[in-house]
Amino acid sequence: MDLPFYGQLDNNRKAFYIRAFNRLIDLEAVNLKELEQMIEQKRVVLHLFAKMYGFKDQRTINKSVELDNLLNTYLRRKIHQQHGPTA
Repeated sequence: MDLPFYGQLDNNRKAFYIRAFNRLIDLEAVNLKELEQMIEQKRVVLHLFAKMYGFKDQRTINKSVELDNLLNTYLRRKIHQQHGPTA
C-alpha cells in the first residue's frame, strides 16, 4: 500500500493523528458503516506502525490487537443483524 502523504508529515503530526484515532470510542453507538471506516483507518495505522517500528515491535502488535477487536465487533454485529441474537 502506498501512502505518499504520510512521508510528508513530521513526527509530531504523525503522532497527533495516531493519538486522535486511538481515543476511546463507544462502539455500541457506532453503526456498521462507521465501523467499516474505523477498521480501514486502523488498518492504515497498523501499516504505518509496521513501517515505522517493524512487525515484531510491541506497539505494532498492540495496533494489530486493536484491529482484531474492531473486526470481531464488526463480525458479531453483522451476524447479529443477519440472523438475530443467539442464545
